[in-house]
Amino acid sequence: MQTMKSLIKEIAGWYGVGDEVVKREMELAIMEAFTTPQNEEVSKLQSRIPRRGKIPTLEEFLLYVIQEVQNETNEKDGR
Repeated sequence: MQTMKSLIKEIAGWYGVGDEVVKREMELAIMEAFTTPQNEEVSKLQSRIPRRGKIPTLEEFLLYVIQEVQNETNEKDGR
């Protein structure tokens, strides 16, 4: 998805690193979050993320986050 590529490229620009570095670090962070024991509240939030496997892919995770931000923005705008 182009939005995700654009997002990764923008973040890479902020930090002065390559796109692959950002992608790898984000994947590692997702892996860490889903393999480290969490409290009940975090586990509930994680369970809401649609995914095919036990751990969401970067694409699955970002798609969920983007949709949540859009939903929140629409609610604030009264849409």
